[in-house]
Amino acid sequence: MAHDYAYGIRFDSEGSPTALSTATTNVRILPEVFAAQHAKPTRRANRHGTDLASRTFYDSFAFVLQVDLDYGVPEDADTVYANLGTVLARANHNFEKVWLTRTAPDQGDVEIPIIVNRSPKTSNPRHRLRIPCFALDPFWRDRAVTHSAVDPTSGVTNGGSAPIADSVLVFSGAAATATLAHTTRPGNPGITIATDTTVNAVTVDCDDASVQQLGAPVDGIMTADLPELLELLSGANTFTVSSGAVALTARDKWL
Repeated sequence: MAHDYAYGIRFDSEGSPTALSTATTNVRILPEVFAAQHAKPTRRANRHGTDLASRTFYDSFAFVLQVDLDYGVPEDADTVYANLGTVLARANHNFEKVWLTRTAPDQGDVEIPIIVNRSPKTSNPRHRLRIPCFALDPFWRDRAVTHSAVDPTSGVTNGGSAPIADSVLVFSGAAATATLAHTTRPGNPGITIATDTTVNAVTVDCDDASVQQLGAPVDGIMTADLPELLELLSGANTFTVSSGAVALTARDKWL
């Protein structure tokens, strides 16, 4: 028996999803796709062959969401068109970000931000919809916060299969300077906060590299050894903090 992925769509980042199962008998992604890594090889100067870039990144991806409408038993035209309208109302958000949710056997309750590229296409006799979509993020993420204000020096285990690049860090209780070093990665790359007084309630959003202190945006107090600031690798991650304390909040990510 196939696993019921219980697909749903929600229209904001924190609301509850609306299940597609109320109007459908089957929902699946065609083809079954996942994010792929890409690298940019560079020609070796005065040598044969090429070198890879210093690192690789994952691409976003396009996919088709196939929906089989529930047409009732026995088949009823009113049921078909009512369910068609229900699904179209949820999917017709062209170029507006929505969240596609599902329950996967190996991942649990996860979600991914998408846009619907154009209006869904129906097949004859209009029992099947194919909805062209584009995933804005290359990874599915846990719907619930996986790591809530944890102490990274106690170790952080990314239980997913993809790196986490959008952690939120809160530095506090340090005297002027504090460095969070990621000791799992070669060279122990870190993030340093340096202020004129004390490091107190400094929040770093690793997704957009923004920094706030006591709730207000602030510039010039953060330096980082890596352009991506911090990525939690799949599996165990270890850290040290030079002064004060750091609280880390993140959600596991999945390919």
